[in-house]
Formats: sequence, structure tokens, C-alpha cells
Amino acid sequence: MAGELTIEQFGQKTKLFLSVINNELPKINEICAVTALSILKQRIIDDGIGANGASLGSYSPSYVETRKKNNKQTNHVDLKFTGDMWRDIDVISSELKGDTAVTVVTAKNAINRGKLKTEDIMFNNAERYGDFMALSPEEEEQVASVFDKELQKVIDKIFENG
Repeated sequence: MAGELTIEQFGQKTKLFLSVINNELPKINEICAVTALSILKQRIIDDGIGANGASLGSYSPSYVETRKKNNKQTNHVDLKFTGDMWRDIDVISSELKGDTAVTVVTAKNAINRGKLKTEDIMFNNAERYGDFMALSPEEEEQVASVFDKELQKVIDKIFENG
């Protein structure tokens, strides 16, 4: 904190913080959600590893041939043939509900594939590979660190400005 505060000044800044944080929490949550999505996409696409640290597996011989014909990597399952599923997953909403910030990350279903929607592909992949959208404990710590930094920015802004 810049300088010393009287009890009254501290009380005023605390009240200000409590009013500001309600507006900031959904924004902070959205930043964390985008960070989490980026982390898990990189882990799956680059390494084919689930949140539990285990491989998502390997492709069947016939699918390996299909991937090779389309110049796709075949070393590990990356859940990325066209990339449409990953491009279509995003933050859908981030809002305060009561005293809880709720951020929803799911399929926008914006990519036209006829009757097949991204949410269907996500469901099928979850059936086959488990909760591929989960974070590992280490990844959760990374996201928690982002949350802490963003929250600290709000605190600093309020308590360091006269």
C-alpha cells in the first residue's frame, strides 16, 4: 500500500473494493477460463496427454492412414483433424450469479457441419477419451496463479490510488 491509511480510509477503500470486485470477478474468471482452455489445448494437441497424465491413446491403423493422407500427425491422439472443434470451444458467458462468478466454456456450435454440432463431437470424444476438458492439478495451480495476479491488480488499483 502506498502510504498509511487511517481506519476510516481503510474502511472506505474496503467498501469500494467490495463494490468493485462484483464487477471484476466475472472478468477475472473469463481470463482464467481462456488461460485454462489454452493450457489444455496445448497439452492435448502437442502431447496427446489427458489431465490424469496418461496418453489419450493411439489411432487405429485405418485412421492413421486417413490422417497421413491429410498430412496430419499420427504419433498420438490430438483430437484435431480439422481443428474445428477446438476453434468452436470458447467462453460462452461470464457473469455474477448471487455471490458466485460463473463462467461457461463450451461449444459455440458456430461451425456449420450439417447436423453434427461441436457439442456432439465433444460428447463423443468424452465418451471415448474421458473428461478431456479437465485440468491436471498442476494446470489448476497455473490457473489459480493467474486468478491471484488478476485479483491483486484490483486490490492494488484500489488501495494504492489515493
